[in-house]
Order: sequence, then structure tokens, then C-alpha cells
Amino acid sequence: MFKIDEKEIIKFTCDLIRKKTINPPGNEYLCKEIVMKRMKDLGMKIEVKEKEKGRTNIIGKIGTGRPSIAFICHLDVVPPGQGWKTDPFQPIVKSGKIFGRGSLDDKGPLAVSWAAIKAFLKKRPEFKGAIYFLAVADEEKGSELGMKWLLEKDFKIDYALIPDSGSMNEAIIGEKGCLWLKITSFGKQAHGSMPELGINAIEKLARLLLRIKKINFGKNFDSTFDPLTLNIGQIQGGEAPNIVPAEAEAKIDIRYPLGLKKKDILRKIKQEIQKFKQEDPKTRFKIEVRAWKKPHLVPKNSFLTQKFLEAAEELKIPMSLKTVGGITVGKDLFFAGIPSICHYPTKKKLAHMANEYVEIKNLVKTAELYALFLEKLLC
Repeated sequence: MFKIDEKEIIKFTCDLIRKKTINPPGNEYLCKEIVMKRMKDLGMKIEVKEKEKGRTNIIGKIGTGRPSIAFICHLDVVPPGQGWKTDPFQPIVKSGKIFGRGSLDDKGPLAVSWAAIKAFLKKRPEFKGAIYFLAVADEEKGSELGMKWLLEKDFKIDYALIPDSGSMNEAIIGEKGCLWLKITSFGKQAHGSMPELGINAIEKLARLLLRIKKINFGKNFDSTFDPLTLNIGQIQGGEAPNIVPAEAEAKIDIRYPLGLKKKDILRKIKQEIQKFKQEDPKTRFKIEVRAWKKPHLVPKNSFLTQKFLEAAEELKIPMSLKTVGGITVGKDLFFAGIPSICHYPTKKKLAHMANEYVEIKNLVKTAELYALFLEKLLC
């Protein structure tokens, strides 16, 4: 089949982990020479693009024409946090695992993508289309300096594989929509010893939030998705314990499936606010949309998904097509006209955790999967 060099994957992953690309500040440039050397080994043409100095995006390309497929990986990592048993930036190879910040998210998958392309090119030096290999910046903070910016600069491909979500047995083909709201409650300030003289904005807000949590937003949505979720993530209000608060606010994160609409979600929340005000005329609220992204779904029977499933089946890797509530650059790609699949070389959810690790056997198996996927797509 395809010859995957396990030692090369381990070395590449460890070399990347040693570079402290914590975002913020990012410093993705620290990985530049390591990645460029591997891209040159593949015979790729290389471009380096930076929106801000030091926030490096590296684009490798080999081949011409169509179809074109990009492997999109990111160089930045989240802060290590507490609870590590070893130095998170000194990789440890032990018991068939690589430990270190970024081993799974996303430096191990980056090494896997490289190994897959290398194995494919060795077996299939002649192929149709083009392969792109991207090591991008700023994914952990929204990709404003990375993939989003590259898309704004008219980066175009036919398909993408993003090794940054899902699992060994789950390919992600869709993501819920995201609606962030801020609801402000207005009251009347008074002395805390005489609350009857004021209107407590916090109490009013708390009662409203309980009502919003009970709203039935509907069940008529695509069955590939889980139901809508609503998280009250922040509450702020009040000046001091001895003052009746005149203002309070809550920030809400709503993740909703394909088939539900932003306008309908807002309408139901506003209707609940109106009912509240009719029952308690002293209440006053303001609702604001702070962020919004539509849900998306790559068709299960698309050329991209079918070739990925064919490769998994041939390697006897059980693979299901799933959606998630989280958001990756896959959403930005989709609305730029580029369908993508997200996949991860793990069966455990270890990204962003202390003592993050990735199993070496999963890295090797995933490299085989990606190489075979390339063959089915481009040959």
C-alpha cells in the first residue's frame, strides 16, 4: 500500500512541539524553517504570507490544474495551563505516545499530513490536479491572521482536508450555526436597605434567563445535527452589595442546527421578553446580536466525502459522517465555495488539556488513510 515512516512523523512532531507558538502572541514564525524544509523535501513550491510580522502562514504546492486539494493545519497552540507532569514544550515519547502541547492540536496532524503527501508522491509521482499543504497562523483565536485572511486574499482550491476536529472514526462534514447575544436589563438604583424603592435589574434578568432556557425552538432540522444548545456564559451587573442594581447584562451562546433560522430564534426570544413585560410592566430589556455564523453541511454523497469513506473502508477503519457544535476554518471555507472534511488522528478528546498526547499508531494509520484518500481523489 503506502510506506509511512513512523520515525519521521515522530521527529517532525517533536521538532514542532519544541517551538513555543502559544497564541497569543502566536510567534508562528518559529516553525517556519522546520516546515519549509519538509515542504522542500516534497518538491513543493513555497509561499510565505504574513498579515502581521511573525504571524506566519506557509503554503506549499505541488502539481497543477484540477482537482486541487489542500491539507490545512495550524501552527499556533493554546497556553499549557495547569496540571502538566512534564514540560509541555519538551516532547516526551513514551508508551507509544507523544506528549506535549500541540501533539494532537495541531502539530501531530501537521506531521501526518506531510507524511501522507510524501507517501502518495512516492507511489504516484504522476497525478492529476494539485496538492496544497498549508501551515497557518492564528487558528486558536479565530484565524483573522491565518486562513480567513488567506481566503480574503483569494486563496482558492476545490477541496480541503482539515486535521483539526472529529476523531479516528468520525469525519466532520458540518457545523452548527453560532449566535451570540447580549441581553441588557435596565432597572432603577436605590439603597440596598430599601430595595422596594428601586427596580433590581439583576433579578429581572435572572428571571428572564430562566424563561429563555425553557423556550422550544423547534425540532424541524437536519437529522445529521444534534438539537440547539443555549449556554448563558457571562453575567455582569451591579455596583455594590448595598445598591439596588440599575443595570445588568448576560451573554448567551446559541449553537443551532441546519433547518433552524436565526430570525426565528430571535423572534421566539423577543416574544418571551414581550410576555415578561406584559406580566411585569416595570421591566425593560435590550437584545443585541454580537456575533453570527450560519450552519453548514457538506453533502454526504459529495465526491469529497465519498472518496474519503472509500479510503477508510479499504483500510478497514470504521468511519461515520458527523456534525459538531464547534467551529473550525471549515465554515469559512464552505462559505467561500470550498467543501471540506475535518478529521483527527485520535479516539480521545485531549486537545487543550493538560498532558496532551497523541498515539503514534494513530498518526501512522491516519497518514495511510490520507495518502489513500489522495490516490482516490487524484488518480
